[in-house]
Amino acid sequence: MLIELNRTARYLYSRYRDLNFLSKKGGKTLAQNSIICLQPFYFAEITTNGDVYTCCPGWIKFPIGNIKNKTIKEIWNSQRARFIRKKIYNGEWRYICNKICPIISRHIYDNHAISYDYLWALEFLTHKLIEEILQKKVVLESLPTVFNLSNSTRCNLSCIMCDRKNQKNHPDLIEKAEKEILSCITSARQLILTGMGEPFFRQDVKRILFNNKNTEICFDIITNGLLLPECWDKIKHQKFGNLLISVDATEKNTYEKIRKGGNWETIIKSLNLIGDNKDKFKSITLNMTVMRSNYTQIPDFIKMSESYGFNASFQRIRGLHKNENFFMLKDNNTINNIQKLITNENKINKDIQIFWGDLLEYI
Repeated sequence: MLIELNRTARYLYSRYRDLNFLSKKGGKTLAQNSIICLQPFYFAEITTNGDVYTCCPGWIKFPIGNIKNKTIKEIWNSQRARFIRKKIYNGEWRYICNKICPIISRHIYDNHAISYDYLWALEFLTHKLIEEILQKKVVLESLPTVFNLSNSTRCNLSCIMCDRKNQKNHPDLIEKAEKEILSCITSARQLILTGMGEPFFRQDVKRILFNNKNTEICFDIITNGLLLPECWDKIKHQKFGNLLISVDATEKNTYEKIRKGGNWETIIKSLNLIGDNKDKFKSITLNMTVMRSNYTQIPDFIKMSESYGFNASFQRIRGLHKNENFFMLKDNNTINNIQKLITNENKINKDIQIFWGDLLEYI
């Protein structure tokens, strides 16, 4: 589930990065007036094998159920879900969370947490759900308000760093997931499309996007961008949040080498369309998975993002993939080069936001 974890984690990190955290320090103050994490109270991610998680599967230690034999409504208040919420209320994250989670990392570092007073400012929480959190309920009447459909590997590309071939699609579970989402659609506030594969290459996702009538729902999209133009007229009336477009390069040869099956002229056409409609999105970010073939293009990637008025995000490649992962190979020469490059870029004032992800340690 490497790619799934990478993309979902990147999205969730961006959500918490953008939150205006209010720090409470000291044991009793933290327990009474704030909470470490909100994920288990509103978020449900459905994965390829049917497991349902209340967070990125790499950040939390176990799922809360599986749609093979349960409905979302049954899973949402399962024994595991109740256990997770209880531990979060008590600040006992070690029982349920992995330290690699940036939310937990920040809490360990300086005791950061989310003030209960701040909950009312979060659009993805309903008033009823906020009241339930304030009452410290572990059994929730409110259903998930945010869903992430990372349950299909269908994609129009075969990128050199993608490990989705290690996952299997289960058509019956994809169909079941669609029905489960639709059963909760009236109370949902956000759908994340998708933590895996390409959303515009999936018929289930397109049906949801094309036919949705709930004007309260905001769609966050993780895409390679190539198929968006052909769907745009059918979806442009929807409400959009964050758009993350994986591009990985600044010129044709590198782009088409990394994103096999992609076409440089097509992605530029798509970026131009998105740029012309950027007022329809809360934020737009171009993403680069950093590897040997593209790391020298980081400065130009930032400039390209700036030219559109989009943000830029970066993270390391996962897996060896021949000699592309110079981090894993401990190629100190290249690591020193990228450290200098990133440090220099970080000193320059930008008109956009730059998210360095797990490259932060090189700044």
